[in-house]
Amino acid sequence: MMTMVLAAVLIAAVLLISGCRDTKTTTTEPTEVFLATMFDSSGHSNIVPNCGMLAASSTDGVNFHNVSDSIEPLYTPPANGMRDPSALYWQGQWYMVHSYAHNISSLVFLLKSSDLLQWELVGSLRLREDTGGPADNYINIPHWVVDTEGNVHIIACTNYDTYRNEIHPLSADPATWGDQDNWSAPATMTDANDNPLVQGNSFVALKDGTYYMAFNEVDVSLKKFYMRTSTDLVSGWSAPRLLDIDSSGMGPTGESENIIFLADGTLRYYISASNAIGNMIWYVDSADLGITWISPKLVKFSGFGPKKVNWAQFIRVVNPPTLEEMGH
Repeated sequence: MMTMVLAAVLIAAVLLISGCRDTKTTTTEPTEVFLATMFDSSGHSNIVPNCGMLAASSTDGVNFHNVSDSIEPLYTPPANGMRDPSALYWQGQWYMVHSYAHNISSLVFLLKSSDLLQWELVGSLRLREDTGGPADNYINIPHWVVDTEGNVHIIACTNYDTYRNEIHPLSADPATWGDQDNWSAPATMTDANDNPLVQGNSFVALKDGTYYMAFNEVDVSLKKFYMRTSTDLVSGWSAPRLLDIDSSGMGPTGESENIIFLADGTLRYYISASNAIGNMIWYVDSADLGITWISPKLVKFSGFGPKKVNWAQFIRVVNPPTLEEMGH
């Protein structure tokens, strides 16, 4: 059975990483924490029909531990599984967006939680009309972006055309987010020449008014990674720049998993390499906004027993909620 103490690892992650589980232990609550969310599967999410969500937390963004004392999923959808769960901490609650595990429909689903353990379905959002027949209705890698004004957005890829699409709530009040009428119409993200962004897994981070987008080659066997920049989230993205990342030791494939800025301004890029085979996620850091990168290093996960970690999405939370705020 999951314990609330272990859910609080996101707030006092150092306790779990060190193996301490005493709620009376005095510790300094961290000013930042990292959360990794992933689907529960031995490979691609469509291998397991009813896969659910796992989560792990960290104080350094490298060493992650299961937020639960159980290896069972924290949340499993009623049907059709999930893929690519992505988290957001917003107005005192945790929110999650994910898509179907299978070629079912072009929808993403919104969940909320106060403690990371108990999740409630808020609603679903349609990103495009289903085409029927053999068409591919997958939605890939939906994830949250908070813009320069502090507004929330969701970016996702419609696998049918590989376009990047943006959608955002018309109100900052999460109580309205369960109704699609309270969201914008999906907008196709474009480059400076107004061409749709057709590319591999793409993630966005914001620093000093500029958005940075990292993505992989559509053919993941090439293990090439690129970056675009823009001062507007939806349009005006620069031409792609090939990143100088040594992927030679990663394995036969490479896919983007997230980019985040650390407290000191370092840009961290998480990359899944041959994950369906080797179940490995790497990270590379850049101190000069993506010009040069350190050699890839492995992200470490613990607390999941025999389960494998697949295609985790990562976020950094600054000034996370206290134990009391999470009800512990």
